Amino acid sequence: MTGQTITTNEAKDKSIDDVFGILSSQQGGLTQSEAQNRVQTYGYNEIPEEKKNPIIDFLKYFWGPIPWMIEAALVISAIIQRWEDFVIILVLLLINAIVGFWQEHQAGNAIEMLKQRLAVEARVMRDGKWQKLPARELVPGDIIRVRLGDVVPADIKLIEGEYLSADESALTGESMPVDKHVSDVGYSGSIVKQGEMTAVVVSTGLNTFFGKTAQLAEEAVTVSHFQKAVIKIGDYLIVLAIALVSITFIVSIIRQEDLLNTLQFALVLMVAAIPAAMPAVLSITMAVGAVALAKKEAIVSKLVAIEEMAGVDVLCADKTGTITENSLTLSDIVPFEGTAKEDVLLDAVLASREEDQDPIDMAIITSEQARNQQEKLTTFKVINFKPFDPVIKRTEATIEDADGNRFNVAKGAPQVILNLAGGSRDLEERIDQLSNTFAKKGLRMLGVARSSDNDTWTYTGVLGLYDPPREDSAATIKTAQEMGLEIKMVTGDHVAIAREIAREVNLKSNIATADVFLKEHDAEAGEIVEKADGFAEVFPEHKYRIVSLLQSRGHIVGMTGDGVNDAPALKKADVGIAVAGATDAAKSAASIVITKPGLSVIIDAIKESRKIFQRMNHYVIYRITETIRVLFFVTLSILLFNFFPITALMIVLLALLNDIPIMTIAYDNVLYSPSPEKWKMREILTLSTIFGFVGLVFSFTLLYIAQGPLNLSLPEIQSLIFLKLAVAGHLTIFVTRTRGPFWSIRPGSALLWSAIVTKVIATLIVVYGIFVTPIGWYLAGLVWAYALFGFLVMDFVKVETYKIIDHRGIRFSR
Repeated sequence: MTGQTITTNEAKDKSIDDVFGILSSQQGGLTQSEAQNRVQTYGYNEIPEEKKNPIIDFLKYFWGPIPWMIEAALVISAIIQRWEDFVIILVLLLINAIVGFWQEHQAGNAIEMLKQRLAVEARVMRDGKWQKLPARELVPGDIIRVRLGDVVPADIKLIEGEYLSADESALTGESMPVDKHVSDVGYSGSIVKQGEMTAVVVSTGLNTFFGKTAQLAEEAVTVSHFQKAVIKIGDYLIVLAIALVSITFIVSIIRQEDLLNTLQFALVLMVAAIPAAMPAVLSITMAVGAVALAKKEAIVSKLVAIEEMAGVDVLCADKTGTITENSLTLSDIVPFEGTAKEDVLLDAVLASREEDQDPIDMAIITSEQARNQQEKLTTFKVINFKPFDPVIKRTEATIEDADGNRFNVAKGAPQVILNLAGGSRDLEERIDQLSNTFAKKGLRMLGVARSSDNDTWTYTGVLGLYDPPREDSAATIKTAQEMGLEIKMVTGDHVAIAREIAREVNLKSNIATADVFLKEHDAEAGEIVEKADGFAEVFPEHKYRIVSLLQSRGHIVGMTGDGVNDAPALKKADVGIAVAGATDAAKSAASIVITKPGLSVIIDAIKESRKIFQRMNHYVIYRITETIRVLFFVTLSILLFNFFPITALMIVLLALLNDIPIMTIAYDNVLYSPSPEKWKMREILTLSTIFGFVGLVFSFTLLYIAQGPLNLSLPEIQSLIFLKLAVAGHLTIFVTRTRGPFWSIRPGSALLWSAIVTKVIATLIVVYGIFVTPIGWYLAGLVWAYALFGFLVMDFVKVETYKIIDHRGIRFSR
């Protein structure tokens, strides 16, 4: 039976038993079949997105901001009864709409996939056992467990535990965390800052108090710095096109050309010059890149971070779990006076909890020494357990022995336990000595204490835990350095541990402690942070300061993190990276979520981001080159020679044939740069201008040959020029896509074959006179030979230009 409905406000004022009664639920949780039935009643725990109408989406591309000029040309073609032009322009409109619609659909699918991969999970009691399920499958009546770092997945009634401290600032604007206790209500989307409690789900999805849950993935419409730069280029090309076409139109009117014919020509010339494919190329390149990154276990929660990641030059990487294995083993036990090793370990095990799967707890519980005490451990009962809190830096438990006597145990950072237990100067000095000794061995030290009255604590001893570096860390760091990426290790451990791990992975040993850069002014602190090879004894809140100082020195910073307190630094960083096992709060703040542990995944993601940047860079150079080549050739031909080198119909065909292959640049084979990417506008404009005017010279030379030695008629010249512009335009793609000779990098199959097919189509059009005057195979072959020669010349010019631009001769890597 499905329970009745209860609102979050009603749950506030009702007792826990009343809430369970209304929901027809028990504290043992629902069965799977009950939960499935409730999904039918309550729906999934999500906010349904507005459904898109595919017909409206299609028409958006048909009647979009750029196609209106094509539509105007279509209407004029009908008025002057140029039906061949009318049909071709209509086909162009339809193809543009279909391609744009398909590209958006592909990008939408990629975003949906990313959202599913980043979906919040919840610890749920189902069929009498705790299990992890996607939060969208929660239903009212479910029993869930929320703890430090979780995003509360639904509106809940707290039923068991000591307390929670929840950050509701994203929902209410209240900056201070709110304390919650048994019978209080927690709201969907709030973040658990401290504590751990059990709760019953009251409301889900649209029925939650605030009407929505936290969303981890951004929409594709977010505009990045790189996209803004590309759009600026588009605006520049549009202004250039309007200026030149306006001049052409005015001159044609002065020469008393037919008004409608001139207007039609001006409109389609504008279409050819404006980068209409730019939005589609941007969206599909980002979508394809996001899918490629996901396959490498790097999930993009903000698509624009792909471009930002390509420019990262400093990566602040957590030691634990990223550079090291995060697989702690108990290596040493040192008891203090009056205590045996077995007693220290017993207290440490009792101050740990297996169900939390905390790495430190598991290292203690699963150690061989602990397994030898299993029989003794069964005589103790845990009455109350306080999980690890990053603020007080310890765990604590109240224990009852077989005789009913109660005592408390605690474990945590050595200095924290020393402050808790107190002690003589000798004890303090011994702890410092042990800390240094352990640290030089790369061991992490943990203090253990016991209290019989919860007031007077005794420091019983310390544990040494070892977390070895990953096998691939040293090689990965070397690769990163070869890519121009500086790795700075960040850890909360002792500075000696940091230096030992740095030595093992071939990092330099200039490790700065947090107090060094915290007490200095920004200028001095920035210099310290920039020169440091790593940071030790760092709290999560210090990471924000590190990122801020590095950014003030002009660096593009990547920062890793996994805890709730890492969230501000992850948001502040140019690229926030939530590592494997990160809390929901860290994931929601990060740009990239890594699902596989280790530094190599992050480096692979940076390589892939640089490849995506390269594809975008190649597209922009190609687009500017083509606009200069076609627009200036047509404009100068009309102004200087009173001659229309191609017809309006040919311009439409040219735009159609050129846009199809460039769409596939998102799948092209590229090499990543061995240095962080930057938007080199001067270099791009220089290259594009040179390429454009080389093409312009070849176009005018062919025009001279056609009019002189070949003595062709005007319609034949126009067909000849059309084929030359089509073939040379496609070949320009293969010039702009490499820094070295065109053969240095094999093109992607999709790009290569789409260019070949469209070139063949253009050839067949002019050979057999489809919509144009036929010129036969001989002249078509002549154009091909001439275009290939021009391609080789342009490629030679490109290589030499790059040598001049870059004296260092930057090489590219696979």
